[in-house]
Amino acid sequence: MARELKSLNGLRFPACLIIFMAHLPDWAQPDNAVFRAIAQPFVAQAQAAMPLFFVLSGLVLMHVYASVVLPPGLNRPSREGSAVFIVSRIARLFPLHLLALLLIFPLAWQRGEVAILPLLANLTLTQTFVPDFKTFVVFNKPAWSLSTELFFAFVFPFLVPLLARPGLRSKIALLLAATVAPILAATLAEVVGRGGMYLLYFNPVARLPEFLAGMLIYDLWRHYRWRMDGAAWEIAALGLFFASLFLTMEFPLPYRYCAVFVPAGVLLIMVLLDGAGPVRRFLASDALRYLGHLAFGFYIIHFVVIGYVGETALA
Repeated sequence: MARELKSLNGLRFPACLIIFMAHLPDWAQPDNAVFRAIAQPFVAQAQAAMPLFFVLSGLVLMHVYASVVLPPGLNRPSREGSAVFIVSRIARLFPLHLLALLLIFPLAWQRGEVAILPLLANLTLTQTFVPDFKTFVVFNKPAWSLSTELFFAFVFPFLVPLLARPGLRSKIALLLAATVAPILAATLAEVVGRGGMYLLYFNPVARLPEFLAGMLIYDLWRHYRWRMDGAAWEIAALGLFFASLFLTMEFPLPYRYCAVFVPAGVLLIMVLLDGAGPVRRFLASDALRYLGHLAFGFYIIHFVVIGYVGETALA
């Protein structure tokens, strides 16, 4: 599987760049009409990168830890394996998070943005369970996604055996349901006039369908080994992704929180998982894979750097 993951690992860095562009202060963005025309959708719709991260998270964790959590022959998760998995996720998420929080704390203190409850919530990566904007996007703003990843870590051992039971048709149906669930949620929010950014974007439960989609993609690929070869599949996947960026800017906000980007993210990852095409070869190159390995650190630290050198508010 390592060969197939090369291009997916390389995908992390372009996704990080989209978020980085959105956080840049105005003075750092070139005052150029061509740049604005091209970059504006990426800046305005940077949330498109998050489904890529969460789908990839489900896929990679399924690849690395499914057999640890659910050893062959068992029909329920192993306590020892689940403990190993959760400890490994905590060791992955917390060190860099705590470093970034420590670095940005003086700036937050200087701006009078330190309060005890938001600080404790951010310190423990539980901030996304508090439906208060001044809690879940203060200090190092990107850490909200680590809070969501921590939630995924605790539900993962329960999801693995559940997803192991259905057959092919049921798994395909579940993947389709996970892909369209955010669209249905956005439609419901638009109809009833309720459901803001927290419920549809920052709420970890709302991001669970993307994580499930990643788990299902890997499980289906592992058993049935599809190949989406050639540039045609890549053009279709990239076309859908860029269409979701450029053609939905006037859509109602509930759809743009994440819903319109999930199908494109799912298709793109399915195409890049296995096949042979120029985009896949580019993302699997040594340079992109190296940058992909650095993407997690870049994602967590970049907002801290911008906070000190720019004029961007922390929240």
